Amino acid sequence: MDAKTTPEYLISNANDIPNQPAISWKDGSGNWITLTWSEFYETAKEVARSLISMGFEAGDKLSIYSYNRYEWYTAYVAANMCNGVAVGVYHTCSPEEVEWVVGNSDSKVVFVGTNPMDGGDPSKMCSHRLQAAMENLGKVEAVVSMVGMDAIDHDKAMTWEQFVSNADSTPESAVMDRISSIKPSDPATLIYTSGTTGNPKGVVLTHENMYFEIGQVHKLMSFKQGDGYVSWLPCAHVFGQLADNHLWIRDAIH
Repeated sequence: MDAKTTPEYLISNANDIPNQPAISWKDGSGNWITLTWSEFYETAKEVARSLISMGFEAGDKLSIYSYNRYEWYTAYVAANMCNGVAVGVYHTCSPEEVEWVVGNSDSKVVFVGTNPMDGGDPSKMCSHRLQAAMENLGKVEAVVSMVGMDAIDHDKAMTWEQFVSNADSTPESAVMDRISSIKPSDPATLIYTSGTTGNPKGVVLTHENMYFEIGQVHKLMSFKQGDGYVSWLPCAHVFGQLADNHLWIRDAIH
């Protein structure tokens, strides 16, 4: 595979079109917030540095338990920047399902966010469901709540702000070394299947797999830099991850 990896495309976007919008979302007050490519790159790099400072090694896994939000994309890209593996967990998963995916994947870190379908019912909130599963997830070393959320009630839990404060102890060069070490055959993500018999199975997709899939998408449609795209399909879904975490950066769409 001669092409660049997704982290390398992100670096190119930050260098070539630094002030162009990369991602926009509404905050809790309904106001639009936009990050440029340079801002998103710096944010992802900060998360990657924090992961490395906490002992996240090449090949390690992290789980992301939330519906789509900018921290989802940031954590995913940061995992890849560390030459690690991102594992999506559907925001509707029960405590038992969360326990299975996080435990079976041997995830060292879990990022927890929101379930817009919870209707205000705590029993349906991602944070409550994860907390109920934590007693059986001894391999998890850190649980990071996304922006605006309190840390769950667990000694391994922290807020987003507490987590990124760890970045200062790791130089930027450590992240660049990890990016340079990525091989096409290295896994980028574990996708847990649905509709199978028994528990979901973790399917390994490599950087080369994602590159091939983007090539197939390009046979059907094309995007120009800056084209608008709405993130809707859950990022735990295989095409959601392909479009939202790889195609988005590869084609520099907004």
